[in-house]
Amino acid sequence: AMEFPEVVELQHAMGANLAPLTARALFLVRRLRLKKVEVSPRLSVWRIGNELKVSKSHLKNYKHAVSGAESRAVFLKSFIEKTGLFIYQQDFRMMVENGHAFDAFVCAYTGLLSYKGLTERRPVHFPKSEVWPEFPELGLRSHFP
Repeated sequence: AMEFPEVVELQHAMGANLAPLTARALFLVRRLRLKKVEVSPRLSVWRIGNELKVSKSHLKNYKHAVSGAESRAVFLKSFIEKTGLFIYQQDFRMMVENGHAFDAFVCAYTGLLSYKGLTERRPVHFPKSEVWPEFPELGLRSHFP
C-alpha cells in the first residue's frame, strides 16, 4: 500500500519544459550500454524522507522556491547522519542551493537502490505500457548502517 499524502502525477516528457531534457536523455540512452531506470525524484524523496524521519512539511516543500533550500538541507543532514554517507561541503551546499543537483543526487541514490533490489516492484496488474518509476521500498531504514 502506498502512503503518499497527495496525488503524485508522473509527467510525460511531451511538455515544452521537459522537451530539451527528454531530447538529451534520448541522445544519451542510445550511447550508454548500461541498464537504465526511470526515477521520480518526488516519490523517492517522500519514501527516503519518511525512512529518515524528516517532517512531512519538508518533504512536501523541498522544491519550493523560498523554503526549498531549508528543506533540502534538513533532508541531507538527516541522510548523512543516518546513513554515514560523506558529502563534501561544496557538494552539500550545491544540492541545498540547486534543486536540480539535489534531484540528481536522489535519482543516483535511487538507481543504486534499484541495482541492489531495494525498490518497489511493479504491481502484477499494472499496465505494461505505462511507466513504473523506481522508488525505494518500504523498510529502507533496515539497510542503513
